[in-house]
Amino acid sequence: MYSESQYDVEAVVENETYATVVSYQTLELMLKASVVTIKGTCVAVKEVEVTDSGRVRFHGNRAEL
Repeated sequence: MYSESQYDVEAVVENETYATVVSYQTLELMLKASVVTIKGTCVAVKEVEVTDSGRVRFHGNRAEL
């Protein structure tokens, strides 16, 4: 049985954090995007942080699309 790896991602906007889990393919797309959407919150990405535990955090401002 094939099991795709899952990755923790977070959107950090001001003092709020929105988290979810995504597939590797989705993570690749998110890392190339200028705006990401996590839990219905769109973020204009300014910085990407990867923690020592492998969590990917997208820091930025809320984007209105």
